[in-house]
Amino acid sequence: MRDEELIYLCAFRYVLGRRSYIVDVVTKFLRKANLSPLAKKLVIREINEAQKYHRLGDEIDAEKWLRLRDEFEEQLKQEVEDESTKIL
Repeated sequence: MRDEELIYLCAFRYVLGRRSYIVDVVTKFLRKANLSPLAKKLVIREINEAQKYHRLGDEIDAEKWLRLRDEFEEQLKQEVEDESTKIL
């Protein structure tokens, strides 16, 4: 994992569960970052864990986290499909 990704993950972990405008800032920033599949999987896992324990912040914050998770899951799915097409 690149140092840059570690910084993104630190910001993500710091903000996850907060009730603040910063959730919007960080989720937008993470979307723009060129994260590796591993980093995306970590974000997905931690969002799922926070959701399980109702720790995603207020409803508006939770919506942003869940949207990010869904987008990352779709990107990972697409990457797998793209790789399988290359094999054929």
